[in-house]
Amino acid sequence: MRTVSKNAKCTHGSVTLELIDAMELSEVLDYLFDWLHGASDPVQQDLVAFASDPHALRIVKSRLVAFSQLLVFGEADFDEHDDPDERDCPDGGEQPW
Repeated sequence: MRTVSKNAKCTHGSVTLELIDAMELSEVLDYLFDWLHGASDPVQQDLVAFASDPHALRIVKSRLVAFSQLLVFGEADFDEHDDPDERDCPDGGEQPW
């Protein structure tokens, strides 16, 4: 069984994408991040209700950033903390890279 660590890297055992496909997928993830950041309060509350987690918006945004970084840079930091104050997700509209 494969275990998932906090740090993820693209290795030979990973799924391989053409660079252009990885870049396009990264752009879609960035678009979703921006859309979630600017989403109206009812949309954000729907996500919270759907996930049954008051920190759902922050978690999703954090994972979008991490996965986008994984696609672009080949590695990312997937933060697994339960404390939302320890998560590395910007509250502003700008991506951290």
